[in-house]
Amino acid sequence: MKTIMLLTLLSAAAFAQDQSVDVKAACGPQNVTFAVTQDASPHTLTEPQPGKATIYFVQETGAGNCSLAAPCVTKIGLDGTRVGAFQENSYFSISVDPGEHHACMNLQSRSALGKK
Repeated sequence: MKTIMLLTLLSAAAFAQDQSVDVKAACGPQNVTFAVTQDASPHTLTEPQPGKATIYFVQETGAGNCSLAAPCVTKIGLDGTRVGAFQENSYFSISVDPGEHHACMNLQSRSALGKK
């Protein structure tokens, strides 16, 4: 829960600032697309791998914010690499080395939803 709270606070600070070249560099290539499949089975939070940190990316929004025909897919970039995507009240996690990291999120183009 602390990780989610920290990510939320850091995200709010990032949105309040102008998008500099450094922020755009955190996103990674814009042409990367994801086909998101949600897994509704129960999951438990995992302990970080030795010497690593676990980052959880959470999207807590309903389908009401997007068209029913094309759900919102949010892409996540970390340190210049696209690391994943989610949609409609879901989450994913990744393991990273400790230290400073730069994250970015943006909506995947609706025209890209049909691509794999």
